[in-house]
Amino acid sequence: MRAWLAARREELRWNKTTAAEKVGISRQFYGEIESGRRNPTLSTAKIICDIMGLDPVLFFDQKLHETHQENKGNTS
Repeated sequence: MRAWLAARREELRWNKTTAAEKVGISRQFYGEIESGRRNPTLSTAKIICDIMGLDPVLFFDQKLHETHQENKGNTS
């Protein structure tokens, strides 16, 4: 599960259908990407992330994502 993607979508107050329409992919494919069952191509990841304000590397590097989340939580 890409909880970070679902959380960002929810922050934007979009449902999966809205996110898929903005990206230009089917709702089913978007749902599979968000659930982690499928990986987007780099170009689709870039579109998703450009629209949502995320780094496309997050799709392909779980360790980077974990580090990003840890750093985000540090306020000192």
